[in-house]
Amino acid sequence: MKRFTFTLVYVMVVALAMAASGVDIEENLKRYDLASNSERVTIANLLFSNNLIPDTTLHFEKNVNPDYLEATVTYWAAEYFYDKSQYDRAAIYLNRSLPLQRKLNNESELADCINLPGDTYIRLGDFATAIKYQEECLKLDQKSGDKKLISSSLNNIAATCLTAGLPGQGEKHITEAIKIERTLNRPGILAIRLGMASEI
Repeated sequence: MKRFTFTLVYVMVVALAMAASGVDIEENLKRYDLASNSERVTIANLLFSNNLIPDTTLHFEKNVNPDYLEATVTYWAAEYFYDKSQYDRAAIYLNRSLPLQRKLNNESELADCINLPGDTYIRLGDFATAIKYQEECLKLDQKSGDKKLISSSLNNIAATCLTAGLPGQGEKHITEAIKIERTLNRPGILAIRLGMASEI
């Protein structure tokens, strides 16, 4: 789950930075939800201010597309609550963000966003929903042609299938991931894929 591993570390840094700066994230998210569109821009900029997201210069102008603003804020709120192991709250924000991400139609961002609900629903024990999101992420990765992401998504689906007691379905996905890895010259990752296959 390389994509999510990076995201999780990234979010942990964000959460620590926000806590250190004294910003009350949850209070500001409540204020954001109750605010008018113009007030939402100000509150969103507060949430992302003071370089709270490392290596990001994210700042919203007053004329920002409201769908983009909402999709971005609710996605990061979902990341925040996932990091705090509040998976129900993460799912609520994801259900707000994903329809807008689809509407905005940025496929690379959408694939990253769809990866998070897959992991969230695993934690909630809803494996069928998790697999549905993981397969959607796989389709976007296949469309992009990025073999590393395709291999990662296949591995994620196989792992969820194993946990859900669906070894046959998992075997199909991990076999495909192994075939891809044999073309990528990444022995360490290939070893991980082979290890997954041995568990299935």
